[in-house]
Amino acid sequence: CRLRLNHSFRSLIDKNVLNKISDVKGEQLHNSEGFTSLLPYLAGMTSLSLTSCTWLDDHHLSDLGKFCSALLTLDLSGCENITDSGIEALAEGCLELKAVDLTFCSETTYASVL
Repeated sequence: CRLRLNHSFRSLIDKNVLNKISDVKGEQLHNSEGFTSLLPYLAGMTSLSLTSCTWLDDHHLSDLGKFCSALLTLDLSGCENITDSGIEALAEGCLELKAVDLTFCSETTYASVL
């Protein structure tokens, strides 16, 4: 999967943390441990792409909602292990979320978009 970040939050975190996040940009994440360790540093993110992260599940979406409440857009296309429950948990934490791409998320239903 690819993790893509916007850097609109540059002034909110220290330079060392930003460099660590920049090093991950465009790199492949092969498991949830790398993602989970980044969550505390992503609090100011407004846009995030996690396309084709096959390991991503509802638990990760719940954590994302807790740590990244500023998210406005999220691309989850190709994340096959997420369900409506995960989207609901995400939405409970990300109250400003405007757009979520669920293309090829086969375990989600129309209930996720309501």
